[in-house]
Amino acid sequence: MEVVITKENTELGEKGSILKVRAGYARNYLFPRGLAAELNTSMKKHLATITKQREKKLNKEKEAKVAEIKTLEEKQYHIKVKAGEKGKLYGAVTHAQVADVITEQSGLKVDKRKIHCETIKKAGEYEVQIKYYPGVDAKVKLKVEAEQEEE
Repeated sequence: MEVVITKENTELGEKGSILKVRAGYARNYLFPRGLAAELNTSMKKHLATITKQREKKLNKEKEAKVAEIKTLEEKQYHIKVKAGEKGKLYGAVTHAQVADVITEQSGLKVDKRKIHCETIKKAGEYEVQIKYYPGVDAKVKLKVEAEQEEE
């Protein structure tokens, strides 16, 4: 039996997706809980229109994110960190610090969990990859400058 998922559920799939399940599972579990509905011809047509609308919306969002990524990549970001004599930092630059610097200097919100880069323990220039949107990544340049301590 084919059913359409009617509620967001991580176990079953996305809302609007079509699943093939056993009739007893559908009648006794999915239908009473409102998790799915039986697939018929009118439902197929309705799903096709909803899918087209969802794709258009996702394409618009993706285009907007691509434009934001271009603005992110145009600029080089700077961060000053306390360091020793040879440019070795006291500790490492964290992903949270990188996210804060990029957010502050670009005006676009960047989540620290989306940042992927090597561990930064010395002053210098680094390339930071940001998983900004599914399927769209940004690569930004980060310059870590040593802030010498005065004694």
